[in-house]
Amino acid sequence: MTLDELLAAATPSVGGLDLRQSRALLRLALDGDRALERAAVETYEEFVGVLYKDLNEIFQRLESARPYYHKASEDAITIAIAHQLKGKYIANHDADNNGHCDLVVESRFHPTFKWLGEAKIDRGPAYDWGGWLQLTTRYANASPGNDHGGLLLYMRDENAAGRLNDWADHIKGQGIACTFEDKTARGQLAFSVESVDKGSGVTYRVRHMAVSLFHDPQK
Repeated sequence: MTLDELLAAATPSVGGLDLRQSRALLRLALDGDRALERAAVETYEEFVGVLYKDLNEIFQRLESARPYYHKASEDAITIAIAHQLKGKYIANHDADNNGHCDLVVESRFHPTFKWLGEAKIDRGPAYDWGGWLQLTTRYANASPGNDHGGLLLYMRDENAAGRLNDWADHIKGQGIACTFEDKTARGQLAFSVESVDKGSGVTYRVRHMAVSLFHDPQK
């Protein structure tokens, strides 16, 4: 059935909505891209869950265009991600949040829902540790509706999963537990940790995500 046929078949009233409202909801549902799922979010956990689904798709697009991003700067890659989030969210690169945070994402429907991302071109655990400290000791202020964040690691070298595992070992060496039981379809290319925000005393949850941009064609 075509979009026009579905719209024409929309009932005059769905759950107390008039025909125009019903058709608007149907358009959102048919639009795909999780538009209706984003609009239906009521809790912060739901907001973060949908955001991670959107980020996964964006990462896959970047990984499918590795020749263009393999040597791109950290800012250029992060700006590309922010641009793909705009419209779906209020998303900004280098926005002021206790300093210039690489990626700040806010809900269009719930003004208190915010997620912070710090990005690094992966250069090994010692270098990546600086990004962790920036996110957790400078930008983050864990509170309800603002207690999740992410570390985005852009992997130019081969074996992104192995490099992310090395980073996880480094994190564990600092006494921070990691879990690779990732529920958002990135598998070995993502893991999550929890730490306590020193300012608020609230648990801050950080998802560490590798974006595999290695590109070395042999022919």
